[in-house]
Amino acid sequence: MATTTAFTMRMDSDLKRQFDAIANALGLSATAAFNVMAKKFVEDRGFPFSVRLPESYDPNQTTIEAMQYAQERANGKTSDDSPTFTNAADTMAYLNQKADHVSD
Repeated sequence: MATTTAFTMRMDSDLKRQFDAIANALGLSATAAFNVMAKKFVEDRGFPFSVRLPESYDPNQTTIEAMQYAQERANGKTSDDSPTFTNAADTMAYLNQKADHVSD
C-alpha cells in the first residue's frame, strides 16, 4: 500500500462548496475526487482536458480599435471631447436628450 501525505491548498469557498457537492453526488469524498484527478493528471502527463484561451478571446477589429482609442485617450494623444457630469441627474438628462434626437 502506498504511503499518503497531507496536501493543503487554497480554493475559493464557493468553488469548494460546489466541488464537495458534486463529489458527494458521485459518492466520493472531495479527497477521493481530487485523487482521481491527480492520477489522471499524472497518467496524461498534464491536464486531462484542454487548457487554453477560448477562441472568442481574440478581439475583433472593432474592439481592437476601441482599445487603441482608449489607450490614446489615457495617454493624452487624443483629445477628449466627451461630456462630463458631476451627478446622475445631469447624466440622465443628457442621455434622454440624445435619445429624443435619435427617435426623431
